Amino acid sequence: MSDEHKKNFILAVIMIVLLALLALTGCAKVSVTPPAPRPDAPQNRVLSGDHSQIWSRAIGWFDAHEVEITDIDERSGIIRGRLPVAEADGVIDCGTFRVNQALSPPDINREAQVRIQMRGGFSHQSTVLVSVTGSYRFEIIDNYAAQTITRNGPCVSLGSLERDIFAFLTG
Repeated sequence: MSDEHKKNFILAVIMIVLLALLALTGCAKVSVTPPAPRPDAPQNRVLSGDHSQIWSRAIGWFDAHEVEITDIDERSGIIRGRLPVAEADGVIDCGTFRVNQALSPPDINREAQVRIQMRGGFSHQSTVLVSVTGSYRFEIIDNYAAQTITRNGPCVSLGSLERDIFAFLTG
């Protein structure tokens, strides 16, 4: 190999190393497109049956689906719980995430918050309100100084969990 070829080879290697370093030192860019609102999720129904039986079935739904109950008050008819969900579960929509130049793959934790509220009625009927909302926590490690970038935001229900709860209560 001639001296000229050696110089060109060394320059090419230096250029490749410099370009690689420039690519690695850029800041990570995160963009989040929020989910579209979905007003069509079933939320409120009048169910026939004894109020105490429907209340017991509501508690049974949380137990059968291993949903952590965070608040329960029989006098006011409220049960609240939270459920970690995977993206593929199709329970909540948290939008879309775009990441450029991150040192690590994104870590996204999604959680559904479930609220059932019951009001006793006349002639063995109860009004049952089922509300499912959600939230996410998104983390990546930035290439620049290996700092953690965190985003939090809301998710919307896709309606499947509400339908599942009502089917359980009436089944």
